[in-house]
Parts: sequence; structure tokens; C-alpha cells
Amino acid sequence: MWGTQFPLASGVTARHDSPMIHPMHRLLGCIAAFVLLLPLARLDAAQAISFDIDARELPRKLLRTRMTFPVQPGTNSFYYPKWIPGIHAPRGPIENLAGLRFSTPDGKTLPWSRDEVELYRFQVEVPAGAYELVAELDYITNQPNSNSSSVDSFGNAFIGTINLNTCVLYPATVTNAAAVRYRASLRLPPGWKHASALTVSDAGETITFAPVTLEVLIDSPIIAGEHLRSHTFKPTGFPPVHYHLNSESAAALQLGDNRLKQFEALAVQGMKLFQTAPFDAYHFLVNASDDFPGMGLEHTASSLNGVPETTFTDDKKWAIYIDVLPHELVHAWCGKWRRPIGMVTGNYHDDNKTGGLWVYEGLTQYLGHLLHVRSGMASPEENLQQLARTISRLQLQKGRQWRPLKDTAVDSWHLRGGSKSWEYLRRRQDYYNEGLFVWLEVDAILRGATNSEKSLDDFCAIFFRHQPGDGLVKAFDYDEVVAELNRLHQFDWDAFFEERVFATQAALPLTAVERLGYRIEYGTTPSDWHKLIEGNSKYADAYESLGIAVRESGEIIDVIPGSPADHAKLAPGQQLAGVNGRKFSLARFREGIADTPTRREIGFLVLKGDLYATVTVPYDAGPKFMKLVRNPDKPDLIGAIFKAK
Repeated sequence: MWGTQFPLASGVTARHDSPMIHPMHRLLGCIAAFVLLLPLARLDAAQAISFDIDARELPRKLLRTRMTFPVQPGTNSFYYPKWIPGIHAPRGPIENLAGLRFSTPDGKTLPWSRDEVELYRFQVEVPAGAYELVAELDYITNQPNSNSSSVDSFGNAFIGTINLNTCVLYPATVTNAAAVRYRASLRLPPGWKHASALTVSDAGETITFAPVTLEVLIDSPIIAGEHLRSHTFKPTGFPPVHYHLNSESAAALQLGDNRLKQFEALAVQGMKLFQTAPFDAYHFLVNASDDFPGMGLEHTASSLNGVPETTFTDDKKWAIYIDVLPHELVHAWCGKWRRPIGMVTGNYHDDNKTGGLWVYEGLTQYLGHLLHVRSGMASPEENLQQLARTISRLQLQKGRQWRPLKDTAVDSWHLRGGSKSWEYLRRRQDYYNEGLFVWLEVDAILRGATNSEKSLDDFCAIFFRHQPGDGLVKAFDYDEVVAELNRLHQFDWDAFFEERVFATQAALPLTAVERLGYRIEYGTTPSDWHKLIEGNSKYADAYESLGIAVRESGEIIDVIPGSPADHAKLAPGQQLAGVNGRKFSLARFREGIADTPTRREIGFLVLKGDLYATVTVPYDAGPKFMKLVRNPDKPDLIGAIFKAK
């Protein structure tokens, strides 16, 4: 259902029902591969490409690398990584290259040219008699594009992040990133420590790493800094889990016993959910910094995470931002180990087909939230409030009437930066939170039909099982997902996913709420979670009542299509200067909504560009906030689903 199957990389397991390949086609494929790899013919395991990383100028926002490639005389081509796993976009940050030089080992500079169509590809002519080529690359850090924050490199006076895709090249002949090896070394500013999933073979002033494949290299970011601290937990019967915490401030890394217990519980609950692991050890790499962007990116044996500086010491920041860790942990299984077949290419320049992100990211969003609660990072009451807010936002999304959920996955990278206006008409990357809601309902169907004898826990143990000898990636397609669900419970999953994922909708289907043993009600008081989000971002959220949200400055963030604010012709970007005849403030905005049952309207003084206008919004229902309320006539599946194992 997700389109043409791409050839699988080495280490990628084809499904048992993959089309048979004629033996002659196999032979021709082998001959073609041999010819393509001729420039690398002199390379064996002991001759891994040398890759020297000089990060000593990260505090000045510069990163330099030097690579030595085995080559053949003549035209040799190299790629800068374009499609970086995890960002689902052809947006490798090539615009930040600040120097690219090719030379022979004796120092003779060689001119290069860029492909005028494939801008990530470079060509260089190697003279006769030369069998090695030196490439030197300079990279400007701290200026990501709209897609690259999580795969970019950053530095300041105290800490740094190195995503190796930003500073590496690979031969254009590479069709399988698992077949070419790199031997990396690293130099850091004085006094800095580092953390990574890469194995250190020499920990001197120049850190040397054990040789790894290009696939593993790009899958292994590095964090470093003066105050880096590590905590290790060893769940019984499972690989160890390491938390490496990095910040400009040593005080920001002081964790209380409760935080450490929740870190340990996350490791334990993750292993109990999946039961097997696709890694020998797992490394959370976490920058707690207000200077670096917030981020989360999955890797097989690690994840790169960015949270505000006080996240570990401030309960409010912890509540808002710590959920990135369970999400990225789940990705080690869902997205890295098991991956939609359209996103398995074997290199970093062939196009990906991202239509399967409603599983890759949607199921991960659900399971990450599951572990967030099971680990104790969120309480059962916080869980209900978070789910209610998620459902509320999905219900307000009018873009579903013209664009199915799958299209937000297919067109993922165009949606990544968000929209400054009318996002509830355009849609965002809804495969995350709407994917969560879809998979929550799948779990409810399984549990409801089998008296909770089967659940998505069982699906995870089967679908994501990793056995000794398995490679790094095992591709899947839609048919396998449905087949595994049917093994647990026979159901018309095709019809279910057709309605939820592949078709447009007049409105969000809400049968999941009933299946879970709850009903939707609206109250006049916001939940603690709602107030926490509003306070953190300094805005007022009246989407469920007037249909607008407003910043502390009075700027309208967005307008819900079909809402009272929309009918009154309010628009994103307009400025509210007054409320009911008084100067605007968030408090007066909220008071104005609370008075609408009496006044039956709310009046605004609005700045539209250079013009002031008075706008009256007819509305009489007061504040409205969704909440989930137990239906005593049905089992409480939310309580059962999110209970720790």
C-alpha cells in the first residue's frame, strides 16, 4: 500500500513474502555492484576510511574534519548526506559548508565541481598514480534550517553537539552504508568530556574510536562539555541504559532521587514492553541548554535530546519537556530497527517515501506516551489531562476535510516548520498526535475484544522482536502490520485504517473515547496541564470557545475555521489592543470570555496592519475546556493501558 519497494541494504531483512528474484538477476546485480565499487576495491576492514574530527573550535561555532579515501585515478564523486534518518527530509544542512578542499596525500590541491542538478554531489579528478584522496571540510555550527535542528552541530563556550552527518562525505559508489567503514578520531576543547554510542579504542588527548560502518557512524552523535555527567542503570536481563547529561551549568545537572528513580523506571518499562533489544547498550544524550534548540532524534543505540537548562531541577519544565526521552527510546525499536520499507534505501541520497510515518512516528508517539506514564514521569491524572488536550486539538483540525492523515506523512518535511497562519486549515505533522490517537484506539479494540487478554503490548513483543544475528534494520509494510494485528484479533483493520488514515474526514472519529470507557464533557475551568502550557508559553488558549489563541503581546496566534472568531473576520497576526473597552491583557481577555454568558458578545480593538478597527464577536457560551470523564458502565481501559508492568 505504500508504493514500490526499495532494494534492501545489507543487514535489512526482507519479509517472507517479498517477490522472488531470478538467479540471473542476482548475478547481474552482483556484477553491477562490483563495478560500482571499483574505486573502493583497495579498501578492506583494516583500511577503513580515516575520519579526523577537530572540534576544538566549537566554542567559535566551527567544526573541521579531514578524511582520507582510497580512490582510483580518474573522476571520483562524493556525496554530502542529504536524507538524514530521523528528520524524514532531504535537508542535510549543506548550506553551512564553509570550506571543502581535495588534495593528494603529498599536498597537491585538486579542483572540484558540484553537480548542477544533484547539489549534494561533488566531483574531483584524481591524477594518474594516485590511490588516496584527502578531503577537508569546514562546517559552521549553530544555524540549522527548518528541518535540521536535530541533525545539526552546535557549540558554545561550555558544551557542544556533533552530528557526524554535518561533517562527513562518502563515495558516490556507496549503495550500502553498511558495507563501507570509517575510523574516526576526535579532538575536543581542553577539559571537555564526551559521550556517544561509539566505542573508544584510545582515550588520549586525541580520542580514537573503533572502526564502524558509515551507517553506524551517522547513527552515532556526540555530545561534549565541561560538566557532562553520566548515570547508568542495568534492568535485569536487559542491556544497560546510560543517561549522559550535559549543560553549561553544573547546578542544572543535580538530580534528586525521584528523578533518578524515574530514569530507571523508564529503562525498565521500555525493556518490559518490547522484551528484546536491538542494541547492546543504550545511551540517552541530553543537552540541558537554553542556547541550543529543543530537539529529539532517534538512533539505534542512542538518542540526541535537547531540553531547557532547568528541566532537571524545575518541576514545571520537567513536566513539559521530559516526554522527549521515552519517545526517542521507543524509536530504537519503532523507526530504527523496524522501518517502513519506503524509508530503507541503503544510502543518504536516494529519495525516501515517508507515507509510513503514521506508524513510524504515530505508533512511537503512542508508545512513548505510554512509557512516559508507566515510568511515573506523568501521573494518571496528568495523563487524562494530556489526552483530553490532544483530542481537543485534533477535533478542531479542519484540514482533515481536504487532506487525509497519510498525506501529512507523505508531505512531512514541507509541514515541518509549521505555519504562521491557519494551521488548523492547512494541517501540521498530524501523524504524530493523531497517530497516537489512532494507535490508542487500536489498543482499545484489542483489549475490548479479548477481555484485555491481548493488547498492543503483545503486538510490540512480536512485531519488534530482535534476535541474535538480526541486522540493524528490518523493513515492514502495511500488510505485515495488519497481519500481525489479525493474529492477535480478527478485525476489519483495513476498513479501520482506511477511515482513520487514508481517507479525508468530515470530523475526527471519537469512538476511541467510548471504547476506552470515557466520555467527553466540557467545563469552564482549564485543567492544570492546560494552565501549565499557557503559563510556559505566555499566551491564552481560547480555541474551544472563541476559536483563537492570543500571545501576551495581544497578537492572535491562530484562528479556528468556522469558529466565532473566524465568523467575525479575525485573522492570525492581527493585534488585540483592547478588550471590552479596556486595554488588552491576558487577564482581561479571559475575563471578557467569562462575561459572555451575560454580555452575549465580546468586543475587541484590533490593529490590522496600520489600521485600528473595532470587532464584535457574538458569543454567549463562556469558557470551554474539554475533559475526559469516566463512564462507569464500561471498563476503564485507560487505567489498564497505562499501568506500569
